[in-house]
Amino acid sequence: MRSAVLRTIAPFCILTAIISIGSGQYMSTAAMRTSARSPLSQSGSSAVSFSVNPTLFAAGKPASAFLCVSAENLTAQLLNKGDTFRFLFSSSIGALVSAGPVTVSSPSLTSMDFSSSISGSQVAITYNGISKSLSFGDTICTQINFTAAATQGSGDISFASRFTPTVNGNAPFTTVSVVSFNSGFVGPPGAPGATGATGATGATGATGSSGATGATGPQGPGGVRGFQVFTTPGTAIFDVPTGVTALLVQVWGGGGGGSVTGGGGGGYVQSLVAVTPGDTCSIVVGAGGGPATMANPFSGANGGDSTFSVGMLTITAGGGTGGQVSGGNGGVSTGPPNSVVRRGNDGGILGPMGSTSYGGAGLALGFGGGGNSGNAGLNLDPQSGSDGAVVIQW
Repeated sequence: MRSAVLRTIAPFCILTAIISIGSGQYMSTAAMRTSARSPLSQSGSSAVSFSVNPTLFAAGKPASAFLCVSAENLTAQLLNKGDTFRFLFSSSIGALVSAGPVTVSSPSLTSMDFSSSISGSQVAITYNGISKSLSFGDTICTQINFTAAATQGSGDISFASRFTPTVNGNAPFTTVSVVSFNSGFVGPPGAPGATGATGATGATGATGSSGATGATGPQGPGGVRGFQVFTTPGTAIFDVPTGVTALLVQVWGGGGGGSVTGGGGGGYVQSLVAVTPGDTCSIVVGAGGGPATMANPFSGANGGDSTFSVGMLTITAGGGTGGQVSGGNGGVSTGPPNSVVRRGNDGGILGPMGSTSYGGAGLALGFGGGGNSGNAGLNLDPQSGSDGAVVIQW
């Protein structure tokens, strides 16, 4: 089972992966702009995809984000020592400070096989191990720290590797924004003063008295305050903090268990939800489906649905189905209007003797991924699906 180590910090994280950003930042669905389909930026027939999360940063503030690379081709690619994945930041985004250790979600690759480095405006993730397969669903990430530019605007982060084609000589890219969250909304104007009395006919009337000063408008809402992550399968409760009137909610369903074929990945939903301080929100985290057994080699268990509920609103990310005679189906999700809804990827089909059918990706760092099949198509050591998750930001 793949897993991701998460820390609850303030403020928050976003999109296909859990991320952390600097104080005072906020993400909205409308502000997300990428050069290819969300949540992973892609390019044509590339064997890999990349993602940057989040894509919104507070001007002039310290910030951090996850840079990730995921294998997208069902045909495994050979990863050789010295292979490098490069992210190039435009100067309008800010100044890079440091890169953290590399984290890996893969049945064969480990974090010890990689290193990360910064050179000027470029971040590099370098493979240092012996030649190994880069297989479908493998994910490689590093967390970088930087200081966002003082001027509001946007900039591109381009991506290059030997697995990634260019289009007309241009590398694939994603666009991020630098904005300001320092000011609240302006209160409404005060009521106009009463009209003065009319003067006597023929003579100039006396000047009327000034009207009373209107009441001060209400204080606008503050910036982003924090986030909370739920990854343990089962139920949980979240109480809306004082002063919070909106939540950015992300939900991943559990991945289906592997059999002689791969399990389906869990579905994904992102929604901006209006709430009232003190509201109680119900959380359900779907568990990953268990693997098939030797007695029942075509019976990978289904992943559980994950849900977020408040009042009459329920957001559901469906669990992927377990691997059966064919690969498991990706989870199907539902959410309110204007939600980002993604179906989980289907699990790999039964391969030839000596092969492994890979579970469907769950659209996140270790969340909702389907289990891989057993080796050689004999159901030898199939894997469980990854657990789902619920992430709340405010």
